[in-house]
Amino acid sequence: MAALLINMLSGPFEPERYPDDYRQRLTALIEGRAASAYPAVPELLTGSGVPDLMAALQASVEQARRASKGTQRGVPRKRSRETTPAAKRKRKTA
Repeated sequence: MAALLINMLSGPFEPERYPDDYRQRLTALIEGRAASAYPAVPELLTGSGVPDLMAALQASVEQARRASKGTQRGVPRKRSRETTPAAKRKRKTA
């Protein structure tokens, strides 16, 4: 029964019945880009949009200095659980 069904539905392979959509889209994309002789020029950044990195660094250092001056010297700070390293496990020996 199955062999009869396969023989009824089978036929010679006709590749033109199955178009290659991916290849067609890729070819259209390549041809479209090749047709534009001049690619789009990206906008150049001007000095107004770029932050002054040295000023930002100096402000960060000053802020850290002010924060460290507020802590007591000579007294160790308690470490929180997030910053303390996990205790090492002892390995079992055979």
